[in-house]
Amino acid sequence: MTTKKELISMLEGYRCIITNPNEYTIEELESMLTKERKINAKKGVKICPRCGDIFIFHALSRLDNKTEICSACGNWESMIDYRFLSSATSVEGINDRLNCLGTLKGVQGVTNNHEYLYYQRIEANLNNKLQDMINGKIVKMH
Repeated sequence: MTTKKELISMLEGYRCIITNPNEYTIEELESMLTKERKINAKKGVKICPRCGDIFIFHALSRLDNKTEICSACGNWESMIDYRFLSSATSVEGINDRLNCLGTLKGVQGVTNNHEYLYYQRIEANLNNKLQDMINGKIVKMH
């Protein structure tokens, strides 16, 4: 579930000004956001599904390799991959990254859904790497 603060932030990306957020329920803000997305989709404006920002240049999400996201979110995904996957070269290193990832991941519904799913993908990759190391499939990583 998206918070009021996140919804207002996404609506601001559409140049909507919410003067008194306490006047609106989460459902009303979600309805406004859906309406803005439909209007912009008709105009050919692209909206990043991860952050809600309008974008011209896009990247493909590494989550599914087909969802278009904004350039900033594409950079975020690549940096997260680099941080968690490229330098995980030992059992201790992988366990350290899994612990850190657990903190970042948070709770589904509180964390942005795209972000949560992305963290789940990284967690699965790290767990697979860990199992391969334990089972002797990976002896030494560089």
